[in-house]
Amino acid sequence: MTEESPFDWMAAGYERWHATPKGKACIALEEEALGALLPPGRSGALLEMGCGTAFWFPFWRRAGYEPFGLDLSLPMLEQARAKGEKRLVQGRAEAPPIRKATFSCVAFLTTLEFVPDPEKALSRAAGLLLPGGSLLLGVLGADSPMARSRKASGQPPWNQARFFTAVELDDLLSPFGKPRIVPARPLPPEFPPRGEGPEEPFFLVAAVSLEG
Repeated sequence: MTEESPFDWMAAGYERWHATPKGKACIALEEEALGALLPPGRSGALLEMGCGTAFWFPFWRRAGYEPFGLDLSLPMLEQARAKGEKRLVQGRAEAPPIRKATFSCVAFLTTLEFVPDPEKALSRAAGLLLPGGSLLLGVLGADSPMARSRKASGQPPWNQARFFTAVELDDLLSPFGKPRIVPARPLPPEFPPRGEGPEEPFFLVAAVSLEG
């Protein structure tokens, strides 16, 4: 029997938010932060864990990678296939149905927050990397107004999310090497929610390269 995902119900309309003014502003800042940590001379296969509708695949191609995707949600993968994407597999990040070390990079974008065992998922991801490959994480910052408001909504899938701080990302990646962490620049002031005092980064990017 196919395992259900908390994202199943939102698959058909998942990318609508990305087309809103706030969504476009977030994506631009996230791409900027990701670009700061993508390794130089990048090429080869990239596996995106929790790829969803393959929204990020065009970005990976522009960055020089050949993207592959894994997601637990079959409806999300169906949306990706409807766009012509074929290099997709259903499964959990903690137990990907992939056996060989094949990838130059394994990426988790707003995915680790919903993985029950992030340490196991990262360990399995590291095992799929070629020598010198990279783990790349992009998460909503735990201390940001955006993360707090989504968690407080009580709505799925956010009611199941675990958000991470920069310190926690460093702890998660340190077993694999020396992590680098870059916060996204703040959203423009016209986009709520905003907290009291200095704005905390809404998005954090962390990367580590495994020694060959």
